[in-house]
Amino acid sequence: MEYEPPIDREALLDALRDAYEVEADALAFVPVGYANACYAVHVSGEPRHFLKLWSDSRAGRWAGQRRHITLPLLRALYDRGLYRAVAAPLPARDGALSSKLGALPFALFPFLPGHGAPEVWPPALTERLAEAIAAVHRATPHLQDLLPPRETFEVEFEPDLRSALDAVVGIEDGARPGLVALRDFLLPRRDEVLEQLGRLHELRAAARRLDGPSVLAHTDIGGDNVLVDASGGVALLDWDTAVVAPPEHDLQCALGQDLGRFLAAYLDAGGARPLHREHFAFYLLRRYLTNLFVRLFRILEEETAPEAEADALDGMHRWGFAQWQALDESLERAGA
Repeated sequence: MEYEPPIDREALLDALRDAYEVEADALAFVPVGYANACYAVHVSGEPRHFLKLWSDSRAGRWAGQRRHITLPLLRALYDRGLYRAVAAPLPARDGALSSKLGALPFALFPFLPGHGAPEVWPPALTERLAEAIAAVHRATPHLQDLLPPRETFEVEFEPDLRSALDAVVGIEDGARPGLVALRDFLLPRRDEVLEQLGRLHELRAAARRLDGPSVLAHTDIGGDNVLVDASGGVALLDWDTAVVAPPEHDLQCALGQDLGRFLAAYLDAGGARPLHREHFAFYLLRRYLTNLFVRLFRILEEETAPEAEADALDGMHRWGFAQWQALDESLERAGA
């Protein structure tokens, strides 16, 4: 999360000390992610661990419920030597991979130094990331006992998105400024959103007709979820949305980068094939509509701080409208 939710840090620190064998002396909020509050855990003044608290938001509650799938999966990737460039969750005193602050679950991870991926990937990072994704995909048959659910190609957010669009129509001038700004931005574009939902249904039908491999997919690769260390190595973070899916679910992260170099490195590293344009298009458009929906819901239902609402409104344009408006051109330019 870009902004820290109303969390009692001292209470969280006490819960951490009680649950884990960690003599932590401070927590420092780290503004990353969207559904989670993240903290560097300091021991003797130095960051030693990373704490992830699933927030009491719609996205946070959904992701927190999946931790019983994703946390054991991360441990297995690391412990079985399948892919060790992950932050594997640390066990608590009772052996569990998470604990709670009241009703809010949290987990503890080793602190990995590094920085997020730049907006434009240099050639070396492009190849390293392709090799990392191929390694994760190759691990699929060795994780049959822990794999997450399979892709269904559903658009689970659609009913709520349609309801939210209807709710925006009813926002009155006397509502709080964030809601009025949302109404003024979205109402002229409402039909465009509905058109994209219709297109997504067409792409889903095409994707379901295709044969092809299914792999363990991270599904949210990029930005802060890619950690680049001092030597140029990459770690993949935040596996909350992992599923078993066509490989294009992960590979679409390279659209807008040097996709030819990326795919060549991925296939050379034993990545799955064949690949299909229809899968790329479906996953990209579903992602863009999801980007819009989660921000729309945040403004409409969660009454966050004004600066967070402004960021959400900007994100609806940057990561929703602007992205799907350029989708066909991006696919053509990439040769996907």
